Amino acid sequence: DINIRTLLGRILYAIVVTVVIFWILSLWNVSISAPVTVIGALTVAFTFAIQDILKDLVAGLYILIERPFLLGDQITISTYTGKVENVQLRATRLRLVSGQEINIPNSLVFGGIVVNNTLFAERRAAITLSMPQNEFIENETPEKILKIVQEVENVLPKPEPAIAVSNFSGTFGGTTGVSSGYTGQVITLILRFWIPSGRYATVTEVMLALHKALPNVDLVIEDSGGNV
Repeated sequence: DINIRTLLGRILYAIVVTVVIFWILSLWNVSISAPVTVIGALTVAFTFAIQDILKDLVAGLYILIERPFLLGDQITISTYTGKVENVQLRATRLRLVSGQEINIPNSLVFGGIVVNNTLFAERRAAITLSMPQNEFIENETPEKILKIVQEVENVLPKPEPAIAVSNFSGTFGGTTGVSSGYTGQVITLILRFWIPSGRYATVTEVMLALHKALPNVDLVIEDSGGNV
């Protein structure tokens, strides 16, 4: 595993450097007790000054050992979403979806909520549909919408797409931007379906198919965010 190899390589490097330093001191006939005393004093002196760095180092060791994500995974930390480029002892480097590079201190990664977007092969998508209540037929409209979705390529048959009524509200048209100008009661539906991870263009294809079949329906892509 690349994370384990990285961790072992860094530990081995630290051991080799330490051995070389003491070997050089022995060649110079320098007593080992002296550098040990100095190291102890420096450790006490710098402990308070480098608390944040130590937190990052400990968190980095945890990440490398526990492997909550791997190199190449797409993760979300706080408001940042990107591909894991490198996990160092002090920081985790991401290539954001915008193409930028960011280094996040490991203490923030360790203490925050990390969402792994590529761990599983499927992702759930959700679309909100708003329509005039008088155009909604209880046993017909949901079946029509589900049929449209199921015919779109790359929409997974399992788990099956599902649709449910999420809200009844007021005026429709002026406040939602729908050209019909309808001002009666509105029914809002939430459509959920599954797609292969990374095939986000499928959501756009579903939106286009729904708009073509239901031109007067207001469509909004929702961020599922792990919610039910």
